[in-house]
Amino acid sequence: MTKTEFKEIVEHVDNGFSLVGLFFNFILLYLIITKTPFQLSAYRRILLQNCFVDIFYNSAMLFTRTSTDAKNGNFFMIYTSPFGPWPISLIYIPLVYWIFGIILTLTTLPVQFVYRYFILVKNINLSNKQYASLLSLSFIATGLYTIFAVFVMAPNEKTYREKGNLLANDPYYPKTVLSGYVTSDIAEWPLFFEFLFCYSLAFISYIIIAWTSFKTWRHLKAMENHMTLQTREANRQITKTLFMQATLPVFACIIPITTIVSMTFLKTNIDGFGLIVSLLWAWIPIVNTTVTICVVKSYRTAVLKIIRCSKKTNSIATTALTYDVTLKDSRTGSRNGQILTA
Repeated sequence: MTKTEFKEIVEHVDNGFSLVGLFFNFILLYLIITKTPFQLSAYRRILLQNCFVDIFYNSAMLFTRTSTDAKNGNFFMIYTSPFGPWPISLIYIPLVYWIFGIILTLTTLPVQFVYRYFILVKNINLSNKQYASLLSLSFIATGLYTIFAVFVMAPNEKTYREKGNLLANDPYYPKTVLSGYVTSDIAEWPLFFEFLFCYSLAFISYIIIAWTSFKTWRHLKAMENHMTLQTREANRQITKTLFMQATLPVFACIIPITTIVSMTFLKTNIDGFGLIVSLLWAWIPIVNTTVTICVVKSYRTAVLKIIRCSKKTNSIATTALTYDVTLKDSRTGSRNGQILTA
């Protein structure tokens, strides 16, 4: 297997993750709308929110096929769209699409925890307007970061001539990649500030998550003896779902970002390493969806019921087919016997 073939395999795996993630997300969307139990009805908004954000990010992964790499202090974002190489004049499209998607998954995380904090600790059921205002803060932060990223990574002919050789000399990248990337140098202050901006968003998000989680946990502990069994079970399910959705992006998002940023600061150049790191990007929606379906009992029950019905249908179809073949064979045998007797 050549190194270029290895890159193609990585791309196929990446695309497979994106397609599976989209499929799972649409299943979860249906389950949230039709199978959410009464005890979790107050959390339908944030479940739908996370589902829609994952769908948006998954589509960005699928249609831009973004990977990141670092070479000699230069940070690269590389696009290999299924529609062919992106020309320089249109390279802003995948740049905005992917960055907005990945940062939105980060900035909307604390919204779920704040929303639950208001419901349980403050006993305030947010109106649609209040919830939209809360969610808009995430979109504003994401929009500002995306605008600045476009300013930092803005492509130009000089950049392509000077930096393109770094990718061209990496045997894992085909020559066509030279028309589908953006880059910036860590020696220039805008890229340093962009990395700092990203870390700040992540730090603030997880500080909010930690604080609201602690307040909510303390409230649930104090009220545990006053809750019905159904309410306790519902809170346990939503707690586990939110915890996993907040923890897993650390491995699928924060660690890859930290790794690539560290490589940029250290000015390293490891052939093909960026491809391996970028494989983690597509795991976020799959993991979020799978966790939600597995943890929420009504969703899990609905999926298992569909699987059992599918198996039962296949079993009935197989039995019917076997019976039909057997019946035809017996009839054929009888006719042959009659012909031989005659």
